[in-house]
Amino acid sequence: MQKKPKILMKIDIICIGIEHPGNLGAITRSMKNFGFERLVLVDPRCDVKEGEAIARSKHAKDILVKAKVKGIDALDGYDILVGTTSVIGTDYNIPRSPIKPDDLTKKLIGTGNRRKLGIVFGPESTGLSNEVIKKMDMIVTIPTSKVYPALNLSHSVAIILYELSKESKEAKTGDNIIPCTRRHKDEILKRIDESFVLLDFPSELKEETQRRAWKRTIGKSMITKREAFALLGYFKRMIDVLKRCRR
Repeated sequence: MQKKPKILMKIDIICIGIEHPGNLGAITRSMKNFGFERLVLVDPRCDVKEGEAIARSKHAKDILVKAKVKGIDALDGYDILVGTTSVIGTDYNIPRSPIKPDDLTKKLIGTGNRRKLGIVFGPESTGLSNEVIKKMDMIVTIPTSKVYPALNLSHSVAIILYELSKESKEAKTGDNIIPCTRRHKDEILKRIDESFVLLDFPSELKEETQRRAWKRTIGKSMITKREAFALLGYFKRMIDVLKRCRR
């Protein structure tokens, strides 16, 4: 049996506000089925370390025992965050413009082994809020019937993990390629914001649309550290030119 790429083994499965211990147990079993070990529970709304959750975990109890319980600020520590949702938007709703699970696998395989990755699932009753969606670098959705699009949480986790586990080849990006981190991406977005101050947008809405589009584009691009530095240099030169034009 071929080994899965190291990149997949380092993905954190993040559940925000999980409400039902039965779902939690099912999630740990799916993680065990497909070879994932890192579970993060953000602000859980049920008992996560004993009782029904432990009973439903069965042979995946070790994953639940080792699971980390954290607050929402834990999301700030990731280089790449992938949100999951059944509520998708149009091209005009940039934060909720999704990719499909098989596309997600291709993107993550090409990121190298040095990034901290998290796949984020929301509460059973509401899913991920708009505020959390804005923190995501990309959104993935599982194609379902329009008649009843919402999947059970544990089923969604199982499908996403299955898609990720199908990739059995080694990551194409070598370890000698240094990836762009969260800090690098934040620096790029900061430079973009600086350029916005010098550009005359016809309305605040259009400016915010541009800001969201750039955030999602940078998040999806999986750029390297060298490429990030090139972009930073480009935006610095552009800002300098814009400042000279305004004198």
